[in-house]
Amino acid sequence: MRALYRESRYVVSDRIHALIVAVTEGSIPIGFASASDSKTRTHLSAAGMLHPEWSREEANAEDLTEFAAFASETPAWGDPLRAARAELAVVHEKFVEAARG
Repeated sequence: MRALYRESRYVVSDRIHALIVAVTEGSIPIGFASASDSKTRTHLSAAGMLHPEWSREEANAEDLTEFAAFASETPAWGDPLRAARAELAVVHEKFVEAARG
């Protein structure tokens, strides 16, 4: 799954864990949840990332396409992604060093 996410520009999901993995693999996460589920919206906001302002019930293909284009062109979108990947790289190196003993 991670390889697929690495090759994807966007990952659209209503599952927060799928969106977190998408970020770690360099994809732009697009939370697409029901109106009653604010978890994806809350988490993406807390991380400083954009999220659609509509729910799965309200959206259509045109909305999704427009949001994806906007997210791709928004410079601020990449800042949290780059920061998260840089932090993950540091943590990964620490684990590798610890495993080597």
